[in-house]
Amino acid sequence: MFKVDMIVSLKSILKEQGFKKIRNYWYKVQNEMTFYLNIQGSAYSSDDFYVNFGVVLSSFKEKIPPI
Repeated sequence: MFKVDMIVSLKSILKEQGFKKIRNYWYKVQNEMTFYLNIQGSAYSSDDFYVNFGVVLSSFKEKIPPI
């Protein structure tokens, strides 16, 4: 699966779960925590990408959390 296909596939699934999107980041604030998912392209191959998951122990403050 290509990066663009992954983004399109995740969009509706994550939206149903209450996630919002900024560029290639999806995030959801719940109980003073921010859950996020990021699609990152590979530096080694244009066909490869990484899916990063994270939890930040604070609410989203209009800034994308660091990976």
